Amino acid sequence: MNSKKLKLFFVDNMIWLILLGVFLFFGIIKPRTFLTFQNVHFILYVSSMMGFLVFAETICLLSGNFDLSIGEIAGFSAMVNLALFPDKVKEFAIRCTDFMLGIAERQIELAKPVGMVIWGDVAYDKGMFFSPRLWQDIYFPCVKRICDFLHEKDLIIVYHGCGRSLEIMENLIEAGIDAYNPLEAKAGMDPVELKKEFGDRLSFWGGIDTRLLGYGTWEEIEKEALYKLQAARGGGCMPASDHSVASNVDPLIYDRLISLLKEKGKYPIEPIA
Repeated sequence: MNSKKLKLFFVDNMIWLILLGVFLFFGIIKPRTFLTFQNVHFILYVSSMMGFLVFAETICLLSGNFDLSIGEIAGFSAMVNLALFPDKVKEFAIRCTDFMLGIAERQIELAKPVGMVIWGDVAYDKGMFFSPRLWQDIYFPCVKRICDFLHEKDLIIVYHGCGRSLEIMENLIEAGIDAYNPLEAKAGMDPVELKKEFGDRLSFWGGIDTRLLGYGTWEEIEKEALYKLQAARGGGCMPASDHSVASNVDPLIYDRLISLLKEKGKYPIEPIA
């Protein structure tokens, strides 16, 4: 085997070398836990869902149709199936819930958390992706099962849901969530207003507009932060970014924001003058 073929061999099989390296590294630093049968079984178990996606993409590649839009197509198909085959979707949602409860049970056993984040992005900036009635019929029982299970373990439940999901907020509270995140500003999810309506039954986390963090002046960011901090008066809200902090956010500005929240977020929180 000449040097060129040897290089190609290593490039083609680099993933296996990386995987071997990861196993050796964690096997050395965590010999009592990482290489146990239970842990390897758990890693394979939680990877199985991604395996289905990889398998589907492989079929596209092998058939000669190099299609990397499978995620978008799958999302669109889900919407069509909700309208045409709601009973089938409901059966699938129940199976997914069974799967997630198994994962949660193992995570609780291993990590001993005080709370867990569950999620379901079912809305965009104008409202729900689909009818609230469908969500109530198909997904509400699933969310309630998860909440009931986690509350039996004495855990705090944070629900992450992007977009404007006001139409199902009462349902989420009924299901048993304790806090809601991320409160997207562009979707009108204002924690100050939400606290007025739901604050006696729900806590909030997020709300600070990341668009301002990336493109606004410090004066605009400060005004936004101090306003959203008003939702924390009396407790029940933890101000934070309303989405992922993108690469266009200056780390120094972000650090300044955190310092501001620490300074002004001490109780009792003063009202805006």
